[in-house]
Amino acid sequence: MATEMKNLEPVLQQLETKCISAKEKMEMLRNPVAGPVKGKDITALAGKLKHVALNTPLRFTEAMRPQSKNNSRFGNLSHHSFFSRHNPHPHRVTHIQGLNGVPICMVNDGWSVLTPLSPHPMIKGQLSTTVLGVPGVRMPIGDPHSNLVPRLSVGALSDTWREELRELAARVSASSSTEVEQKEVVEEPRRATQYSAETGRLIPPSSRATARHTPQQLCRNNVKNKGKDAALSFQDQELVILELLCQILQTDSLSAIQQWLLTAGQREKDLVMRMLQTATANLQLEPKSLSTSMEQRLQSQMSQTAVGLSSRGQHLERNHPVRLSQSPKQEPIPEEDKPVHMGTAEVLQFHLSQEGKQNQPDPPNSLSCSHTIPTMNSQAASGHIWLIFLFFTSSAKGNLETPSFQPGIRYQYRYSLELQLDYVSRSLQGSRMQAEALVQVHLLWRNHAGEQLLQIQIQDLKVYHDSKHEKTQNITRDPSTEVVLGKEDTAELQLPVFLHWNNGKVEGIYGDSRGRPQTLNLKRGLISLLQFQPHSGTATEEDVSGSCQVTYVVSKDSIVKTKDLQSCTRPKFGFTSVNKIFGVLWQPISKSFYSVQSSLIQSVLSEESHVISPTLKSSIGTKITSRQQLKLVSSSMPGPADTPGESFQEALAGILEKHEPISPISELFKRTCMQCPSLKTSLRTLGNRRVKIDVSKVSTTWQFHRFIQMLRSAKKKDVLQLLRKAPEKMVTFFIDAAVAAQSTASLAALSEFLDFSNEGQVPLLEQFLYAAAFSPRPSKELLRLVLDKLNGKELDPAIWETGIIVIGSLVGKLCRMKLCGLQEVGLGMETVLRRLRDTTENSEIIIYLLSLQNALLPETIPTLLHYAEEGSAGVSGTAVSALQRFSSQHITGEVKKAMRRIFHQKSRNYEKTSRLAAAEILLDNEPLPMDLTNILLATRELESEMSKFLLSKIQTSLHSHHHPARKAMKEILKDPQINNYNYLSKAGSSSSFSGPLAVTDDTLSTFSLELLFTESGLLRKSVSGFMLRSHGHQLQAAQVSIEAQGLESVLGESNPEGEEEQELMAGMSAIFFDVQLRPIVFFQGYTDLMAKVLLSSGEPTSVVKGTVLLMDHEQAIPLQSGLQTVIKLQGALGLDISANIDMNLWEQESRTSVKTRGGLAIDFTAEIDAPFFQVSVKSQTEAEASINFDTAVRFSGNPVLMCLQLREEQLPYREIFTISESSLNQSITVRKGRRGIIAGRELSLHRANSEMCKILLTEAKEQ
Repeated sequence: MATEMKNLEPVLQQLETKCISAKEKMEMLRNPVAGPVKGKDITALAGKLKHVALNTPLRFTEAMRPQSKNNSRFGNLSHHSFFSRHNPHPHRVTHIQGLNGVPICMVNDGWSVLTPLSPHPMIKGQLSTTVLGVPGVRMPIGDPHSNLVPRLSVGALSDTWREELRELAARVSASSSTEVEQKEVVEEPRRATQYSAETGRLIPPSSRATARHTPQQLCRNNVKNKGKDAALSFQDQELVILELLCQILQTDSLSAIQQWLLTAGQREKDLVMRMLQTATANLQLEPKSLSTSMEQRLQSQMSQTAVGLSSRGQHLERNHPVRLSQSPKQEPIPEEDKPVHMGTAEVLQFHLSQEGKQNQPDPPNSLSCSHTIPTMNSQAASGHIWLIFLFFTSSAKGNLETPSFQPGIRYQYRYSLELQLDYVSRSLQGSRMQAEALVQVHLLWRNHAGEQLLQIQIQDLKVYHDSKHEKTQNITRDPSTEVVLGKEDTAELQLPVFLHWNNGKVEGIYGDSRGRPQTLNLKRGLISLLQFQPHSGTATEEDVSGSCQVTYVVSKDSIVKTKDLQSCTRPKFGFTSVNKIFGVLWQPISKSFYSVQSSLIQSVLSEESHVISPTLKSSIGTKITSRQQLKLVSSSMPGPADTPGESFQEALAGILEKHEPISPISELFKRTCMQCPSLKTSLRTLGNRRVKIDVSKVSTTWQFHRFIQMLRSAKKKDVLQLLRKAPEKMVTFFIDAAVAAQSTASLAALSEFLDFSNEGQVPLLEQFLYAAAFSPRPSKELLRLVLDKLNGKELDPAIWETGIIVIGSLVGKLCRMKLCGLQEVGLGMETVLRRLRDTTENSEIIIYLLSLQNALLPETIPTLLHYAEEGSAGVSGTAVSALQRFSSQHITGEVKKAMRRIFHQKSRNYEKTSRLAAAEILLDNEPLPMDLTNILLATRELESEMSKFLLSKIQTSLHSHHHPARKAMKEILKDPQINNYNYLSKAGSSSSFSGPLAVTDDTLSTFSLELLFTESGLLRKSVSGFMLRSHGHQLQAAQVSIEAQGLESVLGESNPEGEEEQELMAGMSAIFFDVQLRPIVFFQGYTDLMAKVLLSSGEPTSVVKGTVLLMDHEQAIPLQSGLQTVIKLQGALGLDISANIDMNLWEQESRTSVKTRGGLAIDFTAEIDAPFFQVSVKSQTEAEASINFDTAVRFSGNPVLMCLQLREEQLPYREIFTISESSLNQSITVRKGRRGIIAGRELSLHRANSEMCKILLTEAKEQ
């Protein structure tokens, strides 16, 4: 009896303090459930609520509402897309009266769900704001060991949301009571309150009918007690409504419910109220049927916000779920089920089993204030204790016990590692390796804070190699599949390491750090499996992969750890190309699965995969798969005793005299190539070689690859000897290789070898400058070398012009490498801008503007705008062309205003090429409908050739699905005043064409051709370009612009009115791989023209000739297992571009030819290194291409006839795949390949060109 009363002390103290009526006490302890809580009853209730939630207008699909165990599944209802779209919010959506009397909607969306609640007259400040800005509950900070019973009191929570909840419950109750009164039947009261001595719960009566008071009985009740009963019953109804709200709004958060009650609009509340009415339409809500699950959830959330409030000693007022029961047909009530009353209080009695009746206690006695309280036995109390235990167990879901190892026990785990390296899309099989070992773990020291000192040791390591390659290749190996381990490696692996472990986190690693990096990395990979956190969330951790962002999802006995390998930071290793289109695609995935029972790690499974490939050709990529497993084998072997020590450092000092910390991050290293050729060896045979260099051949490009590798490891004296002793025709080849190597020794040798004041070295100096401009990853040392060579010297004009343009290219690439703050970069831009301000020569201004075009720095846009509007015809055209190279984010409103002034000639007249370039900027960069309309309207006033060119550009944009002006242009052309024959049908020969050239899974190559003629039919400008697009990146592979001006004077025609008289000139400008080259002038002036015509040798002029390194990427990827992967990508292109122009004044014909030949070689390698095994997977691709672009023009006819031909010669290609494996007892090299030829073709351009070519070519054959 004493024990029973002790269990009820918290309830009795509270009842005595309140001193309420006997009936009210009876109602508080009364269990409305008609019997013991069974699984089927709970299932039935859950089914009803689920049916309500799924059959209402607020149903959302899983795709719209991803579920989470730790977050609110529905979020803040008032800001959901459903409510935001269909329910206006009066505090944020209002209407104002318009000028014409029509209401105008005004929206104020300044408040966000992630910010504190905005000031509102109904919010009185009772809601506190948490760190995330979500309203929380203010709880008093009390004694965590107190015996106070938490109650749902109005003072503990905000009054405002309780008032909103009370109002909603009243409306639902009023609607439900109206229907219930029509069905109410007077029935005889019966006993519904019998306790079970075995379970401590109420026993259901023999009938499921529920006792009700008739209206006459309710009227006879005391007014005061009636008010109290109503208040208590209404509070019970609030709990039921709150439970249903959680189901309807699909959230378990009290804060979310509070926020919805405070912020939802009336229309939204009416909608939810109708759902609540639907849920209770055919159900009977009993007056005291409370939802303990709702109250437990509320008190659980309230207790989590209170500081220091412990769950120990808490007693829940109610431990039974909501009972929503239908009203079945009434059955006779047995006599024993009829209630016994003492005054107005119903006496609660125990209903015992036959065995329990023998020991039935005396009837309960009355307490003070006429309170009638039942007495529970130990079994009943234990039932409540189990309910409380289950409640707190379920609320702790998502957290595990603090992980730990026990002292005096030697834990033995079995460790296994599997590694596989394959090609992405080839039938050739890759390499596979397996390793197994035993891992001994035992605790040496620990403290009460959770810190532990562990000793970890690897034993019995065995490595197996599974190779299924064909044996017909170069294979020499032992038949055994087991890999022989070296004695030194085995000894280093068996050395123990000591781990500072704190609640699952690796605080430090200690041991002998003098071993090989490969061996230490394996131990780091093993230790990384022991790092986790026992609760869900996201954290930044340091392990073998680096400092990475990790996400944990914790359930009952398992942990899922997902590592974002893209976010990992580690010591710098390797390099990459500036242009991402010449880089690699890396798609990593890393997940680990932990099984933990009773704070002990049972097993760990870590899976990791990497798919790495060149951006331009993903089919030659590789896939790396790594799998680690750690499984507990034994935990019963005795281990060493605890190490004494007050602190971790003292304990560690007692074990290791010199404890050196070992970084948990993998130590990156480079593989030593023992068979690679050296530059010294090559120098011995250099004098005997007689090699004819043809840079367009792929064999020369592979030789370029090999020399780059030799130069990167060579010394300065060897590089200098190479440059001085090389044959004359090979010096330019070695200069390209030395610049591409980017080593300190090679740049120092170049600085000593090149003499910019020596006129005899002009071809070599130009070769060096172009090699620097095309560098895929220039260094500050290279820029410093160029600046030093150009500073304060009398240079050849061609070298000076090329050097200024190259400075812009180097500065722009360094800024894209996020090295804009370097002193060399600032000095380079200062040199260009200062000289630009000081000069007045148009030819020099154009060179400086081309340098700014290569740099593409946003801060130079105001300078370009100034020269675009104020410069001469040539200067203005160059400046506007430079602005065309900027991306849309830099084409601001100021730039567009300037382009409008140029195109519409607001301040002065501009040359037609400048005006057309300004119009293209407006069309290609998020065009405004106003600009599109004005450009279309302006075509009526322009010359016929300009109008024809603009309309052709617009038609090209309409056919391009990705053009930014396409959608707006289609809308504008719906206007028949613009889309008609008068506007869109213009006579002329000018045209603009763009279309796909080649399409693969990774790249899209497009070709564009623009032709602009004069009014007399002469060619004014032609621009042909090749663009590459791949995985969101783009590259101007080539753009050749041939421009002629002043030819009208040769034919005796006058310039158009309003244009400046231009000097007779023809030239070419080229862009290759986003680098603007120095313009080439064919002739300038009539005298020069006649000299070139009379003295022409017929030989083409070289535009670019050399070997360019395009792809240069090296990346180290530490695997979770501790193994290291190194990715290498190197791609070079031998390029030979020449141009020739042939003019016949007597026949009035002109022919130009641009011939491009090249050899491409790509080498992609993936290497994996372990102390006992090495494997390499290599993909090599080579191709030779030749493209000819010919132009034939006849001036004698009217109109002028011109034929353009773009021809591709046949393209031979070859792919080679090589797998190399090596260990102490085996060496395998497997090589496979394929080759083919792509047939040549002539690309068809626009129809008018085909008709003109037909005429010219037919006449040429007849002659």
